[in-house]
Amino acid sequence: FLVKKKDVSILFFLQNFFGETFIYAIGALLSLLFLFGNLLFLAERKTNPAFQHGYIKSVGNGIWLSIVTFSTVGYGDIIPRTRLGRLVIATWMITSMITASSLTAGIAASFTVTNLKNNPIDTLDKIRDKKIAAITGSTAVEVVKENKGKIIEVSSIKEGFLKVKVEESDAYLGDFPILKYNLQFDYFEGADILPISSEKDKYGFCLPRNSKHFFRINRTLLRMEEDETISLILQKWGI
Repeated sequence: FLVKKKDVSILFFLQNFFGETFIYAIGALLSLLFLFGNLLFLAERKTNPAFQHGYIKSVGNGIWLSIVTFSTVGYGDIIPRTRLGRLVIATWMITSMITASSLTAGIAASFTVTNLKNNPIDTLDKIRDKKIAAITGSTAVEVVKENKGKIIEVSSIKEGFLKVKVEESDAYLGDFPILKYNLQFDYFEGADILPISSEKDKYGFCLPRNSKHFFRINRTLLRMEEDETISLILQKWGI
């Protein structure tokens, strides 16, 4: 689906950054910091002066040590002195690496999903009752009809995107590699491709009967298949 790229405002960015996933992530991180702060307090309170100032300040020092370890800064102002304390902080080192990567992946995935949902179409069945442009006679016309969309037939991709541009159509439906190729042209500035597909189509070369080019084209295609040129082409265009 070729759609008109939507501008992402600062307000939209902040709303999604401080969304539900972010709040859960920060809550989980604070809970872990508090847990390891307490474990360090219990392990170090008898021998380490940093953990002998009462519960609140001692646990606070434990949380501070956990944060410093988590961020890999390593100020060295507070260090574990007992074997049990070192075991706790070593466990936290491993836990924090997993936590950091999980938080990053979770927040990134949340942004991806949110940006996709910000478009008028995020799944194929969402084209129901929406105006979708497609080239007359193409399989895209049938896909739109099968999914109860309102078809707007056009003669070219350029005409289809013009319909989208002036908001006469919600999207243009076409073959992914062709859409991706056309995005390099200035006319399609402001266009975006939604990563939604129905099925893969296979194409062939149509030649006149008894064409002298028939065997030459077949041999070339076979050679391209054997030396993996075709695979490289498919990889280049994300097919």
